[in-house]
Amino acid sequence: MPAVTELAQAYPDTTIVLDHFGGPLGIGPYEGRRAEIFAEWKKNIAELARCPNVVAKLGGINMPVNGFGWHRRPAPPNSDELVAATRDYYLHTIDQFGPRGPRLRRVRCPWFFCMDWSKLRSD
Repeated sequence: MPAVTELAQAYPDTTIVLDHFGGPLGIGPYEGRRAEIFAEWKKNIAELARCPNVVAKLGGINMPVNGFGWHRRPAPPNSDELVAATRDYYLHTIDQFGPRGPRLRRVRCPWFFCMDWSKLRSD
C-alpha cells in the first residue's frame, strides 16, 4: 500500500479508488499473522487516507485471500460472525476516509456476505 500512497502523491489530480480495503492478506505466508498484518494495514490506511485524491470503496474484505475461511464452511457466516471478524477494518477505514461524502463509497453485497451494519458500532 505504500506504493499506492506514493502514486497518489505523485499524481494528485488523478482519482484513485481503494478497493477491497487495500487487500489485507490472510493466506499463505500471511496466515496466522492477523494482528501483525492488521497493525501494518491500519498504519498504511491512515497514510493513504491523507491523500485527498483517494476514495475508498467498502467491500471485498470477506474474499478467500483475506483468510477468514468463510469459503471452507458448509454454511455462510451470520451477521455476528461477520461483524466480529471485520468490524475493525470497517471502522478504521470509515474513521480515516469519513463516514459520509465523496471519499467513501457504498458497496452492494450478495446475501451470503451481507451483515447487519448497525452491529458495527456498539457505542
